[in-house]
Amino acid sequence: MARLKTILSIFLLPVSLAILVPFFISTRSSSDTSFPVDLLTATAYDISKYLANGTFTSLQLIEEYLRRIDADNHKGLNLRAINNLVPIETLRSLARGADDDRKRGNDSRYRAGSIAGLPILLKVCLSAHKR
Repeated sequence: MARLKTILSIFLLPVSLAILVPFFISTRSSSDTSFPVDLLTATAYDISKYLANGTFTSLQLIEEYLRRIDADNHKGLNLRAINNLVPIETLRSLARGADDDRKRGNDSRYRAGSIAGLPILLKVCLSAHKR
């Protein structure tokens, strides 16, 4: 397990949070706020353009996803689709770092079309096999 955490922290997180829009949120919750983009239909390319032009920041994007997870994972729609999250302060710290890099413009990864600075949701499927 420690090796998996090391691999995830070395490979996935610094790759700057690639995206897979949380597909489990299939309907709008009554607690939705007016986020400037419909995250159910926006593509990774769309979201990266909005990040590049300042429509919202990676931190605001993370906060919106966390709000939706909180609203519908064990409450609201009670989807129970997400069992584990990276510690929230780690997510926020990585998002702030991506935002800072984007502001400085010192990394070409943040041009439109890049997936840098976008959150990722990984679904782990485990199966038990009897021997």
